[in-house]
Amino acid sequence: MKDINKYDKVQFDNLLSMMNYTDASRVISLFKNYLREYPTDVSAHLYYAIMLIKIGNLEEAIDVLNLEVVLTSDNYFDIKKRGYLIVKILLAKEKYEECYKYILENEILFQDDEELNTLVLLLLKKKLNLLVADDYNQIQSYALKQIISYKEELALEHIVLNHKNQAYLDGKSQFNEDFPIQKVFSRIRNCLPNEKRMYDELVVDYYIFKYTNSGKNSGKNVNYIKVITLVNTNQIVTMFPIDNYEKLPYTDISLELDSKKTIKKISQIEKFNKRYNR
Repeated sequence: MKDINKYDKVQFDNLLSMMNYTDASRVISLFKNYLREYPTDVSAHLYYAIMLIKIGNLEEAIDVLNLEVVLTSDNYFDIKKRGYLIVKILLAKEKYEECYKYILENEILFQDDEELNTLVLLLLKKKLNLLVADDYNQIQSYALKQIISYKEELALEHIVLNHKNQAYLDGKSQFNEDFPIQKVFSRIRNCLPNEKRMYDELVVDYYIFKYTNSGKNSGKNVNYIKVITLVNTNQIVTMFPIDNYEKLPYTDISLELDSKKTIKKISQIEKFNKRYNR
């Protein structure tokens, strides 16, 4: 066994580069192999926990976060990342009251975390019916508005404005002109949440859907859509075309929606033939 007090920067950096674009089970396996050689690399344990959380292995992630080598680390960034992951797990498990208390008890640790102190706390206060007048005064951004009072029409407006309206795109990923946003939005909403959820953020989950020739990303034609929802719900806050996500769990809705269009066309033809006795 290698010196347990060391780590391999090249191997570790390679693992980090794979986390978003490679099959999660493969990355988890590689992390396990790495940690057998470098069992005191706390950062590797924490990123291993991130991958476990990402695919929903929450209990296993908790075991990693409770390892002695992780608990006894005196590195501020390790301590803060562990706390962040505990918050993420509690949110994913819908333990809102416990999560709220944990954040308040560790206020100093999280004092510089803007996302946690705005989005997360507002979400928790809403879930626990603790919102007060001052909280509503913070609600100016699109994200905060959707957390406090979700509106589907606002989400659709946001998607069109940011990912289909040419005047506002400015290099962003763009749906093709004939992409049926309303139809795809409704189809996706009706099948969420599901087991292909990715736990990558605090207040939102994301999913990958395949839709052939859905749009462009950096000028390249792409066949996948990233859908972001408020955590533990089917409330879609945005969606957009993406690339290089085919190795992650996805749902293919291309054929289903194409077949519906075909059925509709056939039905119209049949009505015409019937009307004119053809």
